[in-house]
Amino acid sequence: MLSPMLGEQLEQAGTISDDYFALDLWAAQTTKTLDASRHLDVGSRLDGYVAHVLTFSSLDVLDIRELKSNVRGLNFVQGDGRFLNEIEDNSYDLVSSLHAIEHFGLGRYGDPIDPLGYLKAVRAFVRVTRNQGHLLLGFPTGQGEVLFNAQRLLSLEEVISEVPGKVITLIRTVGDGSTDEIDQNFKDYACIGILLQISK
Repeated sequence: MLSPMLGEQLEQAGTISDDYFALDLWAAQTTKTLDASRHLDVGSRLDGYVAHVLTFSSLDVLDIRELKSNVRGLNFVQGDGRFLNEIEDNSYDLVSSLHAIEHFGLGRYGDPIDPLGYLKAVRAFVRVTRNQGHLLLGFPTGQGEVLFNAQRLLSLEEVISEVPGKVITLIRTVGDGSTDEIDQNFKDYACIGILLQISK
């Protein structure tokens, strides 16, 4: 059987998707510089950020859905990201969650409806992070809108106010696979990434 492939020589060498590509890459590079001894990720893309991190470190991955995996370095924990009941207080140097908290409590992934699910998750992340440890988050910003069960557009100010500590880095993706630094007063729609250091 013939399977001709025509026209690929006229295309670009590959596809760099906008927000997810840029955020996952920035977050993985940031994670490498932190060199955390214990790292928990909650709900990030396995085929993006988690895969990047697994090239240089092991990590625990928590999701409300089941995962069957034999990937070396990936320790899976099934649980609710709003509470992290399976995780002890002050047990991680780094907690990451990229493009997950905006979905918590909307029922999209089988979780119960909870209007404050995203804030409960941030509080749980802080609880399980050690003093002077780091919290690495990514989410879409806006004015607190809820887009049915798809996602929320979170208020950056509201999320930051839940974290005792300081903002180390704050970026937004800019649509070409790259990022720009922004300040804490940013209120427009964007996919943002934020690194915070916890002070308890």
